[in-house]
Order: sequence, then C-alpha cells, then structure tokens
Amino acid sequence: MIETRLLRYFVTVAEKLHFARAAEELHLAPQPLSQAIKRLEDQLGVQLFHRTSRKVELTPAGQVFYTRTQAMLTQLEETILLTQRVSQGGAGAMRVGYVPGATASVLPALLRICNREFPDLRLHLREMTALEQLEALNNQQIDAGILVGLSFPAPTEHILVKHEPLVAVFPADHPFAEKGHLQTSDLLSEPIIGFDPEHCPELVTFIDEVVPAGHRQQDLRQVVMSEQAALSLVEAGIGVAIVTAGMGQRSTLGTKVLPIQNAQTTYQLVWQDNGNPAVLSMLGLRQHIDLPL
Repeated sequence: MIETRLLRYFVTVAEKLHFARAAEELHLAPQPLSQAIKRLEDQLGVQLFHRTSRKVELTPAGQVFYTRTQAMLTQLEETILLTQRVSQGGAGAMRVGYVPGATASVLPALLRICNREFPDLRLHLREMTALEQLEALNNQQIDAGILVGLSFPAPTEHILVKHEPLVAVFPADHPFAEKGHLQTSDLLSEPIIGFDPEHCPELVTFIDEVVPAGHRQQDLRQVVMSEQAALSLVEAGIGVAIVTAGMGQRSTLGTKVLPIQNAQTTYQLVWQDNGNPAVLSMLGLRQHIDLPL
C-alpha cells in the first residue's frame, strides 16, 4: 500500500518540477525528498521523472500518474471535510415530517435557511399528521417533525418555532365580510367545518373551545382531514373554516378571511435524540428564522 505522504510529495514535485523548491514547500531537505520519490518509483515499478543536472520532467507515465493522483488527493480532502461536517451535523441526511399547514409559512422559511447554512445536508420531507409524526419519531422513522401545538410525551422534545394566528374563512357574500375582525362569540351560530381529530387535533381543540360544551365538534355536519379541504368547502359556500393564518392566505377571491381576536396556536419543531447530529443543526436554525413569534 502506497503511503498518502509519498503521493503528496510526488504531486508537489510534479507541480514545481524542481526538487529544491518542492522540498522547501514541503519543509524537507532535497535529499530525503529525492529518496522518497525514488522509493515511490520502486514501489510502482515505473519511472515518474526524467532527471538531469539542468531540469526535471515528468515521464509520460508520470504525467498520467500526476493527473490521477492530484484528482484522488483532492477527492480525499473533500471526503475528509464532508466526514467532519457530517459528524458536526452540517451534512448527511435528515428525515423531517410536517403537517400540511406548515407549507404555508414555517416549512419554506426553514428550508431556505437550511439550504443556505447547510448546503450538504439533504432533507427527506414527508407530509404527515401530527399523530403520525409522533409515532414515527417513536419508531425512528423520522428525525424531526413540524406540527401545530400539542402536548408532547417524553422522550419527545420540542421548541417553539412560531406563534400562528387563527383566522376564520367565510364565503365572500357572508354578512361578516365587512367586519375587520371577529370575536369568538361571533362564531357560535356559524356552520363551522369540523376537522378529523387524528389529522388536525389542535384545530379540533380550538373549535371545541369556541363552541361551548365541548361536544359540538362531533355534531358538525362536515368533517374534513385538512385545512385545504376546509377551504374548498368554504369556496363552495358550504360553511366557515377556522384555519391557521398561513393557510388562510391561500384562500381564493371567492372567500373572505378575518382574524379572530386572541386566537392563535403554535408551530413546534419536535424531535427525539436518535444520534443523528443533523438534528442539532436543525435546532440551531431557529434563531435564524425571520418569523414573528
């Protein structure tokens, strides 16, 4: 096996074509460097340089060996740096789950910053419900998740990413369309579109709080599995949707979006310690997210 040190010596001599100058750059005396190159040639069974008292030249075999060795050493350096970055969490791969509503604000912001700060980190993104993410974390099928405010059982950890206002989306011809904002009491008699508790538990909780007695949710006539589906029903004039502000921005001209006073939820970044150093890198991005809390 040829030592990497000999290969570096050879490349330096091939670039300088002068043993004394190459030795100076390598912080060696010329004679030990010449002996090292001779040892390399003996190991290869090939003459790499033509040496005379006046000049040093690469042989045809030496030229081929130089081109390939230079590329190999460059790749080796890149591999070492990449390995170090993976160990530090700046490269490698990370599996991230996210609730559909995150695509309206939080997820794009995270991806932009992650691509800028960690260009060698590859993200595998999966749209999942909140409960699916928690289960996937327990089974180590994802490394982290982005979901809307819930309580998280140990060993799941979490940090706040963003406070997210909730809004009500009405058909454009609704009497409330002229209002600037709503009180929760304004929604008591409205045909609110419900959500499946396995897919949008945080919105189910809020609707139960808006409509007193806590049992109204199960009696709602329309129950959907996503905020986008709720918006589609509003566009069809079927009911009123309570969604995150980011999703409300995706509503069409046929609807009216109104903020609900003192109504908000939170986006959380959740994870478990599974040994992937990229997770800690992702957590460090929180301070860079230019989103109002």
